[in-house]
Amino acid sequence: MSVAPTVTPPAPLLDELEARLRDLLAELPLPAATAGPGRPPQLPALVLWAGLLVCVLRGFATQRGLWQLVTFQGWWHFPRVEITEQAVNKRLERTPPTALITFFTALTQLLQQRHARVNDVPAARFATDILALDHSTLDAVCRKLKVFRDLPRGAPALLPGQLATLFDVRRQLFAHVEFWDDAQRNEKFQVEHWLDRLAPGTLLLFDLGFFSFSWFDQLTAHHCHFISRQRQKTTYVLQHLLFAGQAGPVYLRDQLVYLGKYRADRAEHPVRLIEVQLPTATYRYLTNVLDPARLSAADVLELYRRRWDIEQAFNLLKTHLHLCWFWSGHPYAVQHQVFATLSLAQVVLALRLEVAQAAQAALREVSLPLLLRWLPRLAATGADPVRLLAERGRQVEIIRPFRGKAHLLPEAALADYTLPAEWPPPRKARCAGRTGQEGRRPSPAVLAKQKQKWQQKGALRTSARRRPVRP
Repeated sequence: MSVAPTVTPPAPLLDELEARLRDLLAELPLPAATAGPGRPPQLPALVLWAGLLVCVLRGFATQRGLWQLVTFQGWWHFPRVEITEQAVNKRLERTPPTALITFFTALTQLLQQRHARVNDVPAARFATDILALDHSTLDAVCRKLKVFRDLPRGAPALLPGQLATLFDVRRQLFAHVEFWDDAQRNEKFQVEHWLDRLAPGTLLLFDLGFFSFSWFDQLTAHHCHFISRQRQKTTYVLQHLLFAGQAGPVYLRDQLVYLGKYRADRAEHPVRLIEVQLPTATYRYLTNVLDPARLSAADVLELYRRRWDIEQAFNLLKTHLHLCWFWSGHPYAVQHQVFATLSLAQVVLALRLEVAQAAQAALREVSLPLLLRWLPRLAATGADPVRLLAERGRQVEIIRPFRGKAHLLPEAALADYTLPAEWPPPRKARCAGRTGQEGRRPSPAVLAKQKQKWQQKGALRTSARRRPVRP
């Protein structure tokens, strides 16, 4: 199955990345096919999945490129295999993506072990890890594919799914990725399952899509820290005012609060509400790190802005590694391409990390687009590209000061804070409309009264929209 061809970059092929990938495959071999009934597969599993990785790396736009790669001539140490194009397509469509998921997981663990001491974030050194949680909806598949020709433009079935991702902010690597085949699934659906992936002491960064009183309480009970924005019109009860006044270029209000003012919906554990007032806007942040000596207000703002790093990682997948074009519309084939691209993204991010370490620079100072442009050109000369980039990267501005937007941060001394005699204790939590310990569901009589009230409001709105009848 084929789609419109991707835009081929003018740079030579990524020989350096392919060499790194080949070394990693040798160190972490893909699982071979298990023995079972019937004739053994003509195309070995290792050849198939290694070829798929190479095709994604080299920007092939169709599955036919994989078939041509394995049958036209051998590559690396693999010999050519006589096989039909249909056999390769059926293999990708009917085989679960277990092998590539296993390779991506093993590759992630290997890179995390190699770079365990890397810390690109100076703040929150008390945290075990600093992870950003976010989802990314994959681009729609091409309607020219045979299985989607009868669907209208913009149909939800054209969206192959979404990526639920934990991103390691300190090392700039993907920490964990899940593929959800339902592209319209809410981010907060069964969000508590992420607790199994979080070690105690982890600092989690997420946006308003995960804003939930129960989620905040679960993280605190799991001994994890979080930083989030506050949703507008969220009620709270002030427990203690830590600081209020001018803090350098901004007006700062730092306070301990209980989220939820009314009895029907309120959180259990206290949180810290940080308000930063600018001449044009006011920004509010929440964290369960109550002690400002452990995490200052300026560090809270700076850490939340590092949540944008996961968006840059999504841009690497879709823009530079061409995950915006899918070879096939079959679910298994889509997942094969997704996890092959994720594995290559890990290799690219690891190379960027090596360049930053060799040049003694911050990770965000190494330009990822320029790195992808110059790595293959330097590798084609036979030189060590990491060493050359570390030596001359600043001269040609591949390594340059971070060009992100400069934000005004509060400047408040800890001596100006008023700390409480003791930290606020937990209170009884209630979550409206939920069962269990979070609260009680409304009685049938209350539900019937609410339904009648909504119907009356709907009838009033309908009558107000009617036009008067002319005599």
